Amino acid sequence: MPQTHLPPRRRRSDYDRNRERLLAAASRLVAEHGTDSLTVSGVAHEAGLNRTTAYQHFRTRDELVGAVLEAMGETLQKRLEEPRSPAELISGMARTFAEQRELSRLALHLVLAGDPLPPRAWDRFVAHLGKVTRGARAQEGIDAEMLAHILVGAWLVWSLRVHAEYDEAELPAATGRFVREMTRMILYGLFRPEHMPELVESLGARRARKKEST
Repeated sequence: MPQTHLPPRRRRSDYDRNRERLLAAASRLVAEHGTDSLTVSGVAHEAGLNRTTAYQHFRTRDELVGAVLEAMGETLQKRLEEPRSPAELISGMARTFAEQRELSRLALHLVLAGDPLPPRAWDRFVAHLGKVTRGARAQEGIDAEMLAHILVGAWLVWSLRVHAEYDEAELPAATGRFVREMTRMILYGLFRPEHMPELVESLGARRARKKEST
């Protein structure tokens, strides 16, 4: 008797939509309450879905946290790939981390739990830095992976400290100061300053604005 091959089972049309709802709900909860109280059932309630549906997507809390961080990493990666000057990129990333505390909280949760950051987003970030460090304007012998650890570590700590140290009205100016020093570190630690006039100019412009404000 010939074997009958059944067609592949089609996914429910609302599967992807429910996953997006769960990820969005998890991001909101982390932003408001941090990661400690995050649970799959709590996210299901926030998203207006039942627990059975939520557990079809995320079997454990850490799996949920990893998925949220992966989605945020993809968003950040798209920003990295936008055609922008180095000065705009440094400023944009620092401000993104400062404004999206949930990203930092999720990343730190994984680090403290002994889990790696989402590999796809991390690998793409390291690859992006690898292209920069191999460019003609970069200094020789730079370790792109270690540079990635330094940058992400600085962004993560800053995004949490800025809200603890400064009032909301002070955040823009404080972030501007952080961006200036991050720019200086990258300019003299990564690039050859003589080949990066836009970064040198951005530091000079910030110093001029600071003098005018005093």
